[in-house]
Amino acid sequence: MARCWRRKTRDSCHVDDCFYGRTNIRVARGCGRLPVCHRQAGLGGANDGLLFALVRVRAKANVPHRARQICTVKTPSTAGRPTEEAQYESLVQCHLRAVKSLRARRPRDNCVTYLATRCALGMARRANATQRKNLAVEDNVQEQFVDITSAHGAIPSFMVHPQGAGPWPAIILYMDAPGIREELRNMARKISNQGYVCVLPDLYHRYGQLRFDLPRRNDAMGNVIKAAYLSLTDADINQDTAGIIGFLDAQDVVKPGPIGTIGYCMSGRFVTTTALAFPARIVAAASLYGTRLVVDEANSPHECLAGIQAELYYGFGADDPYTPPDYIKTFTTALDAAQLKYEMDVFAGVDHGYCFVERAAYNQHASEQSWEKVFAMFKRTLA
Repeated sequence: MARCWRRKTRDSCHVDDCFYGRTNIRVARGCGRLPVCHRQAGLGGANDGLLFALVRVRAKANVPHRARQICTVKTPSTAGRPTEEAQYESLVQCHLRAVKSLRARRPRDNCVTYLATRCALGMARRANATQRKNLAVEDNVQEQFVDITSAHGAIPSFMVHPQGAGPWPAIILYMDAPGIREELRNMARKISNQGYVCVLPDLYHRYGQLRFDLPRRNDAMGNVIKAAYLSLTDADINQDTAGIIGFLDAQDVVKPGPIGTIGYCMSGRFVTTTALAFPARIVAAASLYGTRLVVDEANSPHECLAGIQAELYYGFGADDPYTPPDYIKTFTTALDAAQLKYEMDVFAGVDHGYCFVERAAYNQHASEQSWEKVFAMFKRTLA
């Protein structure tokens, strides 16, 4: 058994245990200021042992400062990785047994309390968000955080698919400029609920882990976001896409063959360039308010459309400053010249980011209409 803990101070008592197999809860008694000893817990560790939720003890004023009570309870076996429900049920039961044991040993200290089960579960979930590879949070989907290998290195990604053995067609969801966040994972879940395996890669993996607190976005943050997305090249995304396709081909839950893609903002460009780079695999690509499709560069996507075999969908907002009317007109002319199969919507009175429910620009009508057409295209091409 391995243990480690921080010694308590006069103002607060914090005791942390590291363990394997058996779980010790050390409940430290405080001093006259009625400190709270608490211990966060979750699931994980080298042997996937169960940690406990919270044990909260309010000590009487006359309890000596160094006095402490130790109670030991045995955790369930984790040899076969129980289901998430079983893990949390075991966590709560162990927590309750610990409190009961403590009361039995110190019957006069009847002020021992424990936090609400819902709070304990919530903290356990948060504590393990970065530790667990397999994370099922919906009744109808299975989620995983995976590292996808590529020529550049590992790509941290979020993968979600319907419950069951499958197989299902695959969709790659390319992020927008602000990067990975729960809003995008919810969109991946929305796609999965339609019967697809959806992979959301972190396209900023070359720079470490970039996360932006969008509600507090200001000019300085906007400059960082702009620098991040402008540094990505078409070759970078093609390299990542090759690794992602290789990963999908190795998954039993993925239906072999064609795949679809969808991208927002900066990735509206990338779903177009990857459709050109992988014509034998990408059969459907959706671009929502895609930027930099028309640029004053030699490799501008609107000049490199010939060779795309995929069916395409483009959605724009008429009031989007990043995709003004002449931009849309130039790109439409290029699509027609290349004789590609595509559909385009330009929504009147709609701004950039109209599909993101957490943005002020969200437009329910335009968003739902785009989703409907995207899912119809995926159904036609990936069935």
